[in-house]
Amino acid sequence: MKKVSKFFVVLITTSILFGACQSKTDNTTKSTKVESKKEEAKIEMPAKLNMTEDEIALRDQEKAKEKVLKAQEKMASEAIAAVVETQNAIQSLTEKSKGKAIKQLQNTLNKIEEATKKFPDLELLPIDISVKRNVLITDVNSVKQITKDAEKALKNEHLQEARELLSGLSSEIDITTINVPLATYPASIKATIKLINEDKLDEARFNLMTVLNDLVIVKDMIPIPVLNAEVMIDEASRLYLEDRDVNKEEVIKLLDNANYQLKLAEVLGYGKKDKMYKELSNDIKSLKKATKSNSELKNLFEEFKTKLKNFKKKVF
Repeated sequence: MKKVSKFFVVLITTSILFGACQSKTDNTTKSTKVESKKEEAKIEMPAKLNMTEDEIALRDQEKAKEKVLKAQEKMASEAIAAVVETQNAIQSLTEKSKGKAIKQLQNTLNKIEEATKKFPDLELLPIDISVKRNVLITDVNSVKQITKDAEKALKNEHLQEARELLSGLSSEIDITTINVPLATYPASIKATIKLINEDKLDEARFNLMTVLNDLVIVKDMIPIPVLNAEVMIDEASRLYLEDRDVNKEEVIKLLDNANYQLKLAEVLGYGKKDKMYKELSNDIKSLKKATKSNSELKNLFEEFKTKLKNFKKKVF
C-alpha cells in the first residue's frame, strides 16, 4: 500500500420515510411500523466471557505486532542515515559550507543506493514506525443511535455538531510509517547538488527542506473489533478441541461475542457494507449450531479463521 495517508469517510444518507400525499391515518400506521422496526433492530449484548478485557487486549496487541514487525523488517539503517545526512546538509548550507554540504549529499545518495540493493522491490523505504491504540468502549446500538443523530444534524446543516458526534467513533490500532520515496528522493538530491555547484545556496537549502517535507506518511489501520473477533474465534477453537463437552457453553459465548464484535466493526464503518460481514455472521451461526450438536469442528474452525484473515487483508 502506498498513500500519503488514509482517510475513512463515513457516508451519511438520509431516508425519506413518508410521501407528500398521504393521509394522517397512513402516516400513523407507517410511523408505528417504523418504530417497530427500530425495536427489532436493537441488538442484545452477548453473555460475558471468562476471558478478561485485558487478556483480549493483550492478544489483540500480539496480532497487531505481526504487522509492525513486518514493517520493521523493511527498515534499512542506510535509509535512516540518508535522511540524517540530508538534515546535516541543510545545516551546512545555513553555514555557507558548500563543500561539506555536497559531501553530505553524496553520502545521502550512497546510502540510498545501499538501501535499494537490500530491498530492490520497494518503492518506499521505511525510516520510522509509530503505533497508536485508540479503544472505543461502546455497543452496537449506541453507535447506531449516534449515527442517526449525526444524520439528523447534517440534515439540519449543523455540520459541527455532526462532526463532533462522529469524531469519537473509532476503535483501532493505527500504524504510521514515514518513508523515503525512491521515485523522487535521489533525483531531488542530485538537483540540489547542481544548485550548490551553481552557488544557489538558498535555493538548494529550500530544495532540501522540500525533500524532507515530501517524505511519504503511510497509515495502516487495524479495527480492534475485528481483532477481538479473531481472538475469540481462536479461543473458541482451542476450548472446543480441548474438551467439547466441558467447554461447550463457553465456546457458544465466544462465538456470540465474536459475531457481536463483527457487527460492531460494521456499524463503525470499517470496510464498506461488505457482504462478507453477512457471510462471516452466517458462518458463526453454523459453527454455533454444530457446537450444540457436538459435531467435529476442527476443519470448520480452520476454514473460518482463514476466511476471517483473508477478509482483514482484503478490506484493511
